[in-house]
Amino acid sequence: MIAALSAAGLVAGGGALAWTLWPDGAGGSGDREGGGDGSTAGDKPGGNRQPATDPAPSRTPTHAATPSEALPKEIRDRGVLTIGSDLTYPPMEFRRGGEVAGVDIDLGKALGRELGIRVEFRNSVFDSLLAGLAAGRHDLVMSAMADTQERREGRVDGVRTGAGVDFVDYFSAGLAVVVRKGNPEGVGGPEDLSGRTVTVQRGTVAHDYLDRLNRRRSKKVTIRETDTTAEAYGDVAAGRSSACLGEFPVAAHAAATRSGGTALEIVGDQVERLTYGIAVAKAETALRDAVAAALDRLIANGEYARVLRRWAVEDGALEKATVNGGR
Repeated sequence: MIAALSAAGLVAGGGALAWTLWPDGAGGSGDREGGGDGSTAGDKPGGNRQPATDPAPSRTPTHAATPSEALPKEIRDRGVLTIGSDLTYPPMEFRRGGEVAGVDIDLGKALGRELGIRVEFRNSVFDSLLAGLAAGRHDLVMSAMADTQERREGRVDGVRTGAGVDFVDYFSAGLAVVVRKGNPEGVGGPEDLSGRTVTVQRGTVAHDYLDRLNRRRSKKVTIRETDTTAEAYGDVAAGRSSACLGEFPVAAHAAATRSGGTALEIVGDQVERLTYGIAVAKAETALRDAVAAALDRLIANGEYARVLRRWAVEDGALEKATVNGGR
């Protein structure tokens, strides 16, 4: 499904790597199962990271590439839709065994099929993605990016930085609690952490949440800090803490993959949800509307739900594509 590094789908240019995702039947390589790269990285807005573990590969039906008339003529003539992404955040978007994988990759490819065009993911540092969009280095940004008013208005820390963007919202995620399989301590969810030992990656929004919880409650959370999410979830699996609090996609990935899904589980509801959006330049209203319509078709035909289920993140599903619906 995803062109390998050694194939023509890999493009090097401007210091970045790009993977071309061909609509099935239009070229590129077939399915291949890669090994997890085992890497870790720091935080980005909208996501922490932990090592990747491969889910089972999947196959999709063939689909001929005929660019949709809804796409801007420049993109139809070019024959490729480029998407900027920071490929370091499993399970949303990451590199696995020399290929790109994840929720955003699968949804990006599905959008390409709906629009009849091949999709190319271009890897960039998260904080440079919107600048790259404004400069025309890619057509869209799809990188677990929270749809916020500041980003829509082109502001950073209150300072105007550009024309802003529109977001086609496609996912929702907050903080989730992960416990040992079977929930032996009967943890009910984030609001049930007082008086317990909870592991959290230092310097994250989850850590901030526990600090705020401790300021409100007389019965305090005992916080165990780790440097990586892998260490945090390993701490829970080993029984050194009652629970781990982390961002939902990473938490779901850990629960689904650690020890083959037999070690951990998510309990309770997510808190402090944010909406993830596909960023489009403000002026590109035709492209924005084409992407939103294609996403609505994926939701209606069930492919959207299949992608989220494949990566064990069904609780992040939205009922429809919404433009600029974040807070």
